[in-house]
Amino acid sequence: KFVTGNNILLGNSATPTNNHVEAINTVKAFSGAGQIVYSPLSYGDEEYGKLVVDYGRKVLKERFEPITDYLPIEQYLKILLSCQFVVMNHRRQQALGNIVIMLYLGAKVFLNKSSPVYDFLLSRGAIVFSLEDISRDSLTFPLNKEQKIRNRDVVSLQWGRETAISRTKALINEAVS
Repeated sequence: KFVTGNNILLGNSATPTNNHVEAINTVKAFSGAGQIVYSPLSYGDEEYGKLVVDYGRKVLKERFEPITDYLPIEQYLKILLSCQFVVMNHRRQQALGNIVIMLYLGAKVFLNKSSPVYDFLLSRGAIVFSLEDISRDSLTFPLNKEQKIRNRDVVSLQWGRETAISRTKALINEAVS
């Protein structure tokens, strides 16, 4: 499956390292009226999460959809598949699982240039963007099919089943020799 919606996934948890305020302001400046901004806040600091909900609703109004409860996997996947764009404003390594899933699903991912994940993915050939690249056009036009397939290949090569098996075998061989 590939993402099919036009929505935005913003952040991954109710932690200050997501830099939600800055990300929400950026998204507000450039996103379209029909784009829902989903923000996972079901774990982390509950008080901080409430502040993000208040701020997101103040700035983005009804377009801000906080995810404050744990959802069944099918429901969460449905939300992810509706998000053509991902904004992760972490300055440290965080949300790698969400980022990898969204790259695999074909989303256009925007990362903070300070995050080591940004350089790591670029060095592997992934097509990712920095927060500075966000513009009206960049949140309107998704990746093309070739770019989506390239990102899926990068993810599969780095974290796919065959790679995991190969690394496990190498680790076992190292341990027993």
